[in-house]
Amino acid sequence: MIRRTKFLLAFSIVYWLVVIVGVVLFSVSFQHVPIGSYGLKANFFKPDISPLYYTPGLYDAGVGFYFILFPSTKQCLIDNRVTVINRNLQKLAVTYSLCYRYASP
Repeated sequence: MIRRTKFLLAFSIVYWLVVIVGVVLFSVSFQHVPIGSYGLKANFFKPDISPLYYTPGLYDAGVGFYFILFPSTKQCLIDNRVTVINRNLQKLAVTYSLCYRYASP
């Protein structure tokens, strides 16, 4: 009976260690690309970069992969507020939206 209890205890410890390592590796494999950026998937262990680009979002990149981020060509600034003073020294709040695109050289 004691041998069986020791065996079950050892099996239980090994089982839960494997489960914990699996959950940690699964959670580490997710990477995200922030809004306003594109990403290229690169390998941490080899100098490989995927030719596909990724738009903003959450991706299952895999263990050992990460994203090289660069800004997208179209940027939008929406509903930005600026406080200005006119000629009569009165404060005004101006709200503006702006979209622009980078020009390639």
